[in-house]
Amino acid sequence: MRRLAKIGLWVLIVVGLVGGGLYVLANRSASLASAALLSQVREVAVSRGPLERVTRVVGTLEPLEEAEVVARVSGIVEELPVREGDRVRRGDLLLALDPSDLSLNLQQAEAALRMAQADLAALANRPTPVQRLEARNNVAAAEAEVARLEVEVASARSLARAGALPPQELRQKEQSLAAARRSLQLAQEHLAELERGPTEYELERARAQVAQAEADVARAQENLRRARITAPMDGAVLVLNTRLGQPVEAGKVVARLGRTDHLEVVAPVNEMDVPSIQVGQPVRVRTDAVRGQTFEGEVIAVAPQGSREANVATFDVTISLANPDQRLRPGMTATVEILLERLEDVLQVPLEAVVRQGDQDVVVARRPNGVTEVIPVTLGLRNDQMAEVQAGLTGDETLIILPATMTPQRYLELVEAGRAQANGQEEAME
Repeated sequence: MRRLAKIGLWVLIVVGLVGGGLYVLANRSASLASAALLSQVREVAVSRGPLERVTRVVGTLEPLEEAEVVARVSGIVEELPVREGDRVRRGDLLLALDPSDLSLNLQQAEAALRMAQADLAALANRPTPVQRLEARNNVAAAEAEVARLEVEVASARSLARAGALPPQELRQKEQSLAAARRSLQLAQEHLAELERGPTEYELERARAQVAQAEADVARAQENLRRARITAPMDGAVLVLNTRLGQPVEAGKVVARLGRTDHLEVVAPVNEMDVPSIQVGQPVRVRTDAVRGQTFEGEVIAVAPQGSREANVATFDVTISLANPDQRLRPGMTATVEILLERLEDVLQVPLEAVVRQGDQDVVVARRPNGVTEVIPVTLGLRNDQMAEVQAGLTGDETLIILPATMTPQRYLELVEAGRAQANGQEEAME
């Protein structure tokens, strides 16, 4: 019995030591965890200054003005004085086609015009004295021929009745007489036509032929002019779709020009932000290609109708910005910040310092007198980093930014525990 009592006593001692050790270890682990959390706590001062609310969207830089250059005639590229990237002025030569065939077309059209003009002049001046004399002589000659043949036919008929002339020979003489009478009729009609002069229909028809020939000449001249394709605007050659010696068909886009001294971005903006956007609002534009520089622009258009994708409605907003030094290029990706609202000289705190408790926003702050407490605040304008403080702070406080896993109450408990521990150590030292 006495031996068993000793064994039990030793067991109790060992259990007590182990339990005490575990308690110490648990307290030490909790202290380490609290210390780790406290090491993540940051302090920042309440700030005062301007506060902006912006919306950020991404788009692609494009020329503010563009023009596609289309070949109006077909031909072989004979001159190509520009390259992609070259800057040109309105009227500068972009390319020239071989004009040989077009020049021949113009010569043919001019010859046809001269012929039509000559026909009209001849018709308008008809008849000339020579034409009139010739027509009268033709009538007289036809009349004489008819008279001669009439005598021969009369004689032939008498001989035929007497049986002295074969019927076949008589028919031949009668046919000759009929032909002579038709010739006389035509000569008389021609003379009458000359005496009468040209009709209004004939004159109008001749004038129309002249007008058609003039139009053909103008078309041929224009086609020859179109063989030299010039820039329709000031700008840069963005795309060149042909090369020297290459055939070009009428209607082909041979080049694309754009103004690069002014660029635009068309970016989709969420429907929630659109009511705050108006033409003329200032815009900041940044690109990855030109790091460290912000370009100023403005809103020049807001789409009247939106589009919906993945149940989200967006509206295209067009932004214009100057590019005088040509550092920006069409096709670059741009991040656009559209200023929706701006306040001057307002009290503001980082959003990461704000904690939502129920329906109240609060911050943990240390007063100028050193007291740390949870302070309810009323927030106003906010962006993705800062929020305006309309009530609750004076601006003299120091904000305590807590890690996400720590509540304001837990932080105050740890601060109080640390303060109590520090006071205990001071008393022990005394």
